[in-house]
Amino acid sequence: MGAAKSPNERGDEGDRILDNLRRIVHMLYGHSRRVERLASLTSAQAWLITTLSGMETAKVFDLACSMHLSPSAVVRIVDRLKERGLVVRTRSSNDHGTVKVALTHVGMKLAGRIPPVPQELLLKGLSEVPPDRLRAVSEVLESLVGIMGARELTPLLFFAPVANLPAGDSAGRQRMEQAFPGADMILGRGGTATDDETRERGRVMIRKTYIRKVEDRLERLEDDIDRLGKRMATPVSDFRDRIDQEIRDLRVKAEVVKKSIRAVEAAGASNWGHQKNAVEEGLKELGQAVDEAVERFRKTGSGDH
Repeated sequence: MGAAKSPNERGDEGDRILDNLRRIVHMLYGHSRRVERLASLTSAQAWLITTLSGMETAKVFDLACSMHLSPSAVVRIVDRLKERGLVVRTRSSNDHGTVKVALTHVGMKLAGRIPPVPQELLLKGLSEVPPDRLRAVSEVLESLVGIMGARELTPLLFFAPVANLPAGDSAGRQRMEQAFPGADMILGRGGTATDDETRERGRVMIRKTYIRKVEDRLERLEDDIDRLGKRMATPVSDFRDRIDQEIRDLRVKAEVVKKSIRAVEAAGASNWGHQKNAVEEGLKELGQAVDEAVERFRKTGSGDH
């Protein structure tokens, strides 16, 4: 019988489990954001389009089997895509009038631009795992679900609030729109919003996504500046004043970039493009200045005065 693991070893394994779960969620979320920006699709809609692109036509039941979803969930996804002109329903004349789904020309063109869908990659990878190991993976995941107290929860689609609603749940759709503003623009309302309203929502979401991206870049650069200041806290005395001034200059540049980002936020959703140039130039200049400072201070610390 193996020796009991120490608390530190168990803690390290717990960290690895959490890190791997974070990687999985991060990949799923990242794909969801990419297809949202690319074509205003959810991951589930992108998955159905790529699945259907490998078939001439398909029954809803066959799509459901291929995607490991319920037929009702597939019907809701098809409804959203049909509203946007990406799929059509056809009725076979030689197959007892069976209704099938096919991509439109626009849907076929879009299918070629969709990045690999994580669920497809997962299913393909699992199909190549030996049965004993696959069973072990399943048992470990079952244990994690039990630890989280989630055994009774219904397994829902990732980042697809409309597809997860029960059929005909208009009240649920309203709740979803309140929880996820702009989701109707992404998923298709089949109704009331005008083209101008839809385009405006799209522009607002694009601007918000851009702001999050540049704020992340700025935060990383500010972290680099802070680490640089701490690392050089006790340099050779002759260089103390020069280093302090350089750190201050870097922080001033970072503040200028912050002001440029706030200007993008303050601009209208339709006319923030010219403000974007100042942000990009500021981030580029700040990044170069940080890299140059790191290199100079590295040489100073190594005695290359």
